[in-house]
Amino acid sequence: MKEAILALCRAVRDLVLLLVASVVGLCQKFSRALSKVFKWRVDTDLFKIPNDKFTIPKRGRTVALFSRQMASMTQGGIPLLQSLDVLGDQEDDERMAYVSKRLAGKLGQGFSLSKATTEFPLVFPPIFSHLLKAGEGTGRIVEVINRLADLLEKEEDLLKQVKGALSYPIFVMGLTFVLTVGLFSTVLPGFADFYKDFDVPLPFVTDLLMTITEWIQTPWFWIAFVVIVGGLFQFTKVSWKILERRLVMYQALLWLPLVGPIIRFSSLARFCWVMELTQDAGMDLMRSVKLACLASGSPLLEVDANRMIKGVTEGEYLSDLMKQRADLHPHLLQQMVMMGEETSQYSQAFGRAGSWFEQEVQGRVETFQAALEPILMGLISTIVGTIVLSVFLPLYGLLDKLGV
Repeated sequence: MKEAILALCRAVRDLVLLLVASVVGLCQKFSRALSKVFKWRVDTDLFKIPNDKFTIPKRGRTVALFSRQMASMTQGGIPLLQSLDVLGDQEDDERMAYVSKRLAGKLGQGFSLSKATTEFPLVFPPIFSHLLKAGEGTGRIVEVINRLADLLEKEEDLLKQVKGALSYPIFVMGLTFVLTVGLFSTVLPGFADFYKDFDVPLPFVTDLLMTITEWIQTPWFWIAFVVIVGGLFQFTKVSWKILERRLVMYQALLWLPLVGPIIRFSSLARFCWVMELTQDAGMDLMRSVKLACLASGSPLLEVDANRMIKGVTEGEYLSDLMKQRADLHPHLLQQMVMMGEETSQYSQAFGRAGSWFEQEVQGRVETFQAALEPILMGLISTIVGTIVLSVFLPLYGLLDKLGV
């Protein structure tokens, strides 16, 4: 009996190693497939895509580069219409080239650039057209386009940092889930049959694992799993579009340890950057606040925008209005805004605050990455340890029962 159990344990070890090797091979194949997908060029007839549904990959970087090139050509004395035509001919990205040609056509029909960009809402963010309109009104169109490129590059870098910090734990947890399901599908059924044959009394945790193993063997489990996961994904996607639900979901994200502060300071950094840019472009304070709150990505700031706009309209100072919601506007931001009010230099005040929040995000991301590895290792060890102990604990009882 003892030799049989040892042989079974060696078989389990070999199966686990084989499963790990298989999963690693699948991940490598999946990575190669993804690289091919991302290199794929769209062959769809662009003229058949409605402008309001038109999208481009890597929007932030692409639009930032497009803006930088357009500003450089315009600053060099080339008319805006001709600059768009040239960009349409030289653009490596055929989708952005199509957008350039469409914008040039609209300018040829007498439309302003700010009005033309509104036809592509999924290419140019709302702030893009508003700031272009402000630049057109003040004669600072080239400067505004350059600043827009800076803003888009900053946002893209910030988003890349946050995604980079979150991609590793998502991958590790996904791999852990796949390996766990593999154990339940290949290794644990043998133990379940073994315990049934010898009628071994099982502890609660082991009995629960054996029950889950039986569920996983049935197709109804996977049907229910796909339906539940798909339903949750669709529910989250739809709920995010509803302001009331988005507020609840966003607040839940802010409560998460390590991740919550990163999300909060990222929103504040974007808020300050847009405030700096809009004030630099000569936009009035009320419109600046409205655009900055919308561009921040925080539904809490989006809701608070109406209160701040109303207060500014009634003659209150923006810093005093921020003090009333200290949970949304940190003390540093309040002090920076107060200094900007005293010196009449709003844009510089928000620029310094935005730089501070950006540095804070970078520090939080580094802290998150440093704390992530031991947390994940502890979580994976807990899962694996629970499974191993639950499976092998009844074996010791069986050996004692047999007097081995």
